[in-house]
Amino acid sequence: MFAAWFAPLRLREAEGGAVDLVAPSRFHASFVATHHLGRLAAAMRDQGLGLGGVTVSA
Repeated sequence: MFAAWFAPLRLREAEGGAVDLVAPSRFHASFVATHHLGRLAAAMRDQGLGLGGVTVSA
């Protein structure tokens, strides 16, 4: 799962506690946002990141 959905994500911006990630396609961004965003945001919060929110776009 990591190699398919999380590894291709790249950091676009991290500002004011918010993290914006970029995915390789709109489908990829939509799938991650729909199915994995909660898990991704929780993992980032555990590391002290993304406290202002996490977004994924293409």
